[in-house]
Amino acid sequence: ALVAGATASFLLWTTGQEQAQRAVTAETAQKQSADAAAAAARDVEQLKATVERLTRENAELLALKQQLSDDVSRLQATQDELQLKMKGEIDAGDVVVVSEGGRLRVDLIDKILFDSGDATISKRGEEVLLKVGGVLAGVDDKVVQVVGHTDDSPPTAKIKDKFPSNWELSTARATNVVRYLEEQAHVKGSRL
Repeated sequence: ALVAGATASFLLWTTGQEQAQRAVTAETAQKQSADAAAAAARDVEQLKATVERLTRENAELLALKQQLSDDVSRLQATQDELQLKMKGEIDAGDVVVVSEGGRLRVDLIDKILFDSGDATISKRGEEVLLKVGGVLAGVDDKVVQVVGHTDDSPPTAKIKDKFPSNWELSTARATNVVRYLEEQAHVKGSRL
C-alpha cells in the first residue's frame, strides 16, 4: 500500500509538473502571440499610412498629368494658330515655327524684320510682328523670350559709330522687337 501510495503520489507529482510545464509553455506561446499581434497591428498602421501617402501622391501626379496635357494642348493650339496666320511667311521660308521641349520657338529671318546693318524694324517686319504678337498676346501663362541675331559681317563704317560691333546691333534689334511687341502688338511687358 505504501509503494502504491508512493507511486500514485509520484504519478500525481509528475502529472502536476507536466501540467505546470504545459501552462508555462502555453503562457509563453500566448505572450509571443500577443507580441506578434501588436507587431502586426503596427505594420497595419504603417501600411495604412503608406497607402494614404501613395493615394495622395497619385492624386497629385494625376493632377500634374492633366495640367501637362492641358499645357501641351494649349501649346499645340498656339502653334497651329501661328502657322495659320503666318502661312505665307512660312511657305516663303521667312518664318519657322518649331515646338521643342514644351516650348514654342518662332524664328524670323532677319531680312524680314530689318534692313542690313539697321536695328529699325521694317514695314514688312512690323506686319509680321503684329501677326506673331496677336497670337502671343492671347497666351497669358508663358514668358516670351526675344533673342537678337545679326550676321557675322563687321559693321560698316556708316553704322560703326552707332553699333561698334554686331553685339550692339543684335541687342538693339532684340530691344526694338520687345518694345514693338509690347507697344504695338499689346503683349504684356511683364511676359517679355
